[in-house]
Amino acid sequence: MKRLPLWGALVALVLVALSAVWWGRLPAAMAVHWNAAGEPDGSLPKAAALALPLVLWVVGVVFGRRTPPVAAAFAVLALLLQGLTVWANLDRADWHDARPLAVWMPVLLIVLPLLGGWLGLRFTMVRDAPPAPAETLDLPEGERAVWVSRYTSPMLLASGCLALAAGAVALLPGRSVGPVSPVLLVVGFLLLLFSSVRVQVSEQGVAVAYGPWSFPVWRRRLSAIASARTEKVSPFQVGGWGLRGLPGRATLMLRGGECLVLEYPNGGRFAISVDGAADGAALINTLKNR
Repeated sequence: MKRLPLWGALVALVLVALSAVWWGRLPAAMAVHWNAAGEPDGSLPKAAALALPLVLWVVGVVFGRRTPPVAAAFAVLALLLQGLTVWANLDRADWHDARPLAVWMPVLLIVLPLLGGWLGLRFTMVRDAPPAPAETLDLPEGERAVWVSRYTSPMLLASGCLALAAGAVALLPGRSVGPVSPVLLVVGFLLLLFSSVRVQVSEQGVAVAYGPWSFPVWRRRLSAIASARTEKVSPFQVGGWGLRGLPGRATLMLRGGECLVLEYPNGGRFAISVDGAADGAALINTLKNR
């Protein structure tokens, strides 16, 4: 589902916004469970209670990336759960005083996600199978060509910004956070660094620029590349998102799907998840054959 990263980030931002806007009007411990009579009988710390729907949505993104109905159902469920939890605890001094839930309210947590899944199935456009990647291009001798592609992971970008913001807030006077703030700042910086990639292929070789600021830049001359190809890789195959693996066998994973794979003469490789990977691979092979 090509647009999942975009609207997936929007759902995450709505969940975070609900927490941020109403944070000061929520009790330190929030009711998160109600008995059959609709009365609150279980609680969690405020941060944990507000983070649960976001975690649920991240799970939905992981399992629903290639299944639109699943992703849509998880989105509706996460938004409903966050909305109901905030509404029930809003302006209450103690979680025991949280608003009771009517009998029909929990039913919404079943019916509406199912409806969202059905709508996701009903209105999702079916993608055609991508064409087979070309190994070389028909590039006349003496003609120059440059291929550039950029991809940004909304999920990694949003996570990095949130981590940096949380780390900065933790540094405010009067907050005793120990090592939490430095850790958040480092994690946020690394997430931003590996949230975007810009790949350029030319006669000078391959240049891979990291981060929204396109720095630092990793360069490799064509003579140091044996060949290039494409390969479909999922985050589960490489252990997650970001820069995975060891030098010489690394993968820059921003989204599952087709990756540009650079093969080295010594048997190593570097895979980059970027759009139009087949064109980039074809140009590398064409320039090397000259």
